[in-house]
Amino acid sequence: MSYPISKYLQIVKAYHPTISYDGQRLAYISDITGTPHIFEMTMTGDLSKPSWRNQITRGHERILGCWFSPALGDERMIFAQDTGGNENAQLYLISQEEKKIIPLTAGFEGAMHIFGEWSPYGTQILFAANRRHPGLFDLYTQTIEGETDMVWQNEIPGFLSSMSFSPDGETAVAIHTASSFQHNLLEIDLSNHNASLISPPDEKARYLNARYSSDGKALFLNTDLDSDFLYIARLDLETFDFEPIITADWDIETMALSPDRNQLAYTINVEGASQLKVYNLTTSETKTAPLPDVAPGVVAQWDWFVTFSPFSRHLIFSFTTTIRTAISTPGAWIPTESMR
Repeated sequence: MSYPISKYLQIVKAYHPTISYDGQRLAYISDITGTPHIFEMTMTGDLSKPSWRNQITRGHERILGCWFSPALGDERMIFAQDTGGNENAQLYLISQEEKKIIPLTAGFEGAMHIFGEWSPYGTQILFAANRRHPGLFDLYTQTIEGETDMVWQNEIPGFLSSMSFSPDGETAVAIHTASSFQHNLLEIDLSNHNASLISPPDEKARYLNARYSSDGKALFLNTDLDSDFLYIARLDLETFDFEPIITADWDIETMALSPDRNQLAYTINVEGASQLKVYNLTTSETKTAPLPDVAPGVVAQWDWFVTFSPFSRHLIFSFTTTIRTAISTPGAWIPTESMR
C-alpha cells in the first residue's frame, strides 16, 4: 500500500521532554504548528488519555531545547533558540511567576551556545560557546542573575558536549569532539579554571553522555574504547580505569542517569529498533521498559530525550516508528517499578 506525499508532509514530532521538580508539569518541543515550539501538559489524572496542552513559545524562530530547573519550588525553564536556522543558539529563561522571557546571552548573537546543565540547586547554568572564535568553544558558568564566568578557555578546534556538574558543584565534566571518532574527556575545576584530560590521550574513541556518580568519584558514560560497539562504562576518577558495566552485541546509543544517581536508563539499537532498559547501580538488576505497542521503532538518540522524573520513579522519552505515518510522541510515563 502506498500513500500520497501529502500524508508525509503532515507528519509532526514531539520530543525533548523535561519535567518540573514536583513532577506535575511536562514540557516538550513539537512542530505541530509548523515551527518547533515548547508545549506543556500536566502530569496528573489518567495519563493514558489525551491531556490539554498549552503552547508556551510562539513565533517564526525554532526552539532547539528546553530544560526545567531542578530546584525545589522553582518553576523556571531554560530554552535555546536560533534565528533563521543559523544554529547560533541563544539561551533564554522563562519565568512563570513573572510571566516573561528573559534573554541570558544577549550581546553574543553571533555565537553558538550549547546548553549543558543546571547546577544542582538551580542557581547557575553550564554551557559552551564560541564567543572568541567560531571554531573554538570555551566553557562557561552563568548565574541566573546574569553573572558569567569563563571556567575553561579552550584552544583546540571542536565542539564541547555532555557538560555536567559534579554533585558538589565544584567541578564539571565535558567532552571535546575533535572529529567523529576522536573525543577527549575533560574534567574542569570550576574554582581555578584548570582542565584535566581524563581519557587515554593516545586512544581513538568516542565518549558520550558522561555523568558523575553520587559520590563524585566516578563517571558513567557511553564509549567504544577498545570495542567495536558503544557500551556503558564506569571511569574511576582516581585511577582513571574504565570498567565496562553494560555491554551488548549492538551499540548502546543513549544513557541517562536518574536524579538519585542510582539508575541508568539506556537504549540498545537491535537491527534498527530500540530496546529501552534500566540498570540499578545498587542491585545490578536490569529491567526492560515496555515500549508503545504500535510497531518496532526508535527511542531518540540523545541523552536528554530519555528523561527520569525528578524522584527517579518514572521514565519519559521520545519514540518514533513508521506505520502509515511516522509517530513521534513525548513517550510513555513508565513507572520504573513496573518494568520486567
